[in-house]
Amino acid sequence: KRGSGTFAREQRREAAAPRDCSPVLDATAGPSAAASSRTIAFEHIATPAFLLGAQPGFGANALLIRQIRYVEREPVVFETAYLPEEIGGGLTRRRLDADRGAILTVLGALGHRSASLEREFAALAADPVAANSLGLPIGAPVFNVRMLARDQRHRILAYVNCLYRPDRYEAHATIDLGNPRRHRKRERS
Repeated sequence: KRGSGTFAREQRREAAAPRDCSPVLDATAGPSAAASSRTIAFEHIATPAFLLGAQPGFGANALLIRQIRYVEREPVVFETAYLPEEIGGGLTRRRLDADRGAILTVLGALGHRSASLEREFAALAADPVAANSLGLPIGAPVFNVRMLARDQRHRILAYVNCLYRPDRYEAHATIDLGNPRRHRKRERS
């Protein structure tokens, strides 16, 4: 308004360009010097009803692990993992923190190697816990990746739910559908 005074205008920060941080932030990737994590929950609980309903083989009890993963000290992913008691029973918080929180990498080192991963992708609104952990307003959009890891015997190793900041993360996938000529030759042989 005219005559109300002089005010400094807020300087707008340019939105950080999304980049592919998947090698350092993916629950399937090994530890990297570029990423760090902070474990905010590590507790044995009764398996949540949503997991028992969808995955009856999960078992009655689970290890709950919640972490915030960072790149250059900026929060990028809020990760919640549930491990069946028989799998998570040998995991300690100290071991997890020593390996910078890479859950499936730590499980592999303990002899529980993943043989298959099922993934689902969605866009969600950040709930209060995720928003606070990622430095976002409540209801801000987040990129959600839910993953179920199984071993060679088809046992569940972990259910991992990751909420990524869409302004700091993007995912890329390459799908090789194979060479159709190569497949025809095999059929004829």
